[in-house]
Amino acid sequence: MRKGQYQERTPVLLAFGTHGENIYGKSNVTPFFQDNVCRFIDEKIVGEDRQGAVIHEYILLNMISSGPKGSTRKSRKIAKLKGHKQIQIGEKIREETKELYEHITSLLRSYRDKGIGITNLDVQHDFGFLERILCLNHKRNGRVQSYLEPQDERTTFDLCEWDLSWRKLSWRIKLMHLGIISLEKQLPYFAEEAKHLIKMHLRRDTNVYELAKGIRSQDPKRAIIIPRGLGHKGMKALFDPNEFDISFVAEDGPSDFSHDLLEKSYSGQPTEEEFQRNIRLQAEYHKRLINLRLADGSQTYLTDIGRKRINLAARNYALEQLAAERGLKANNLIKEYQYGNKNSS
Repeated sequence: MRKGQYQERTPVLLAFGTHGENIYGKSNVTPFFQDNVCRFIDEKIVGEDRQGAVIHEYILLNMISSGPKGSTRKSRKIAKLKGHKQIQIGEKIREETKELYEHITSLLRSYRDKGIGITNLDVQHDFGFLERILCLNHKRNGRVQSYLEPQDERTTFDLCEWDLSWRKLSWRIKLMHLGIISLEKQLPYFAEEAKHLIKMHLRRDTNVYELAKGIRSQDPKRAIIIPRGLGHKGMKALFDPNEFDISFVAEDGPSDFSHDLLEKSYSGQPTEEEFQRNIRLQAEYHKRLINLRLADGSQTYLTDIGRKRINLAARNYALEQLAAERGLKANNLIKEYQYGNKNSS
């Protein structure tokens, strides 16, 4: 580009919200995605007469045949592979993932981009705005194209390693709650899970960013929609505001302390002190969360308001415990870690 030449910025919506705990099945979504994505579509795509693209959050692990049936058993087996065996299964996963990715992309082009629903995929992609996209594509083929987040064998290994570390940790959280094992002895397991979580998210979100750049290179005017879970919101740091006109929205509500670590990891690694402090807070948070969920009733936790209230109470309890331990003022620490819906356009 010549000096002084105007560079058009690509509109992009980065929307991060609650989409349920099961990434393999139907999402338990709130109105957050529907409201924000449909508003962006109306303003940027319809209002400014642009083409659009949406990059769906989607995992292929449960569809690959490598390893035993069932995503849980499969992820455990894949995560434990080392050396030559890992290379062998990695080659199979690479080929199979590529084939699946291309097959689903072909379905998206043949059906969804023409305004025709795809039952199985629609269930897993519907964050509340899919009907709006199908309606636009029915009127004009390919008005809003659908893409899957890129995946390969390395992404699969990262996911499996995190899944294994979380299952180890979740069992120990239950033992910690029963008083069988102490919180102090579980800190290494919280640290292991956090490291795998950060590694997995960084790789996945970097892949999504590279796909967005690829879409921009083909058509800078095409508006891009990226709806993802709350844990991904730190990926905003990957986007260059000179190339992208960024609209950022995050669902209001308290998250756990691993999300705080994740946010800092996109723009640089957290210090060892920050890491250890958040690990301790995460342990206190989970210990308290179980007590609150049992005391309040599981049905309340399934509601959006109930979940936010209980999560916030557990989060504040963890901060109060750390403040008492280190002789700090609890209110100051709570303010420092205050969650908020820091949205910007």
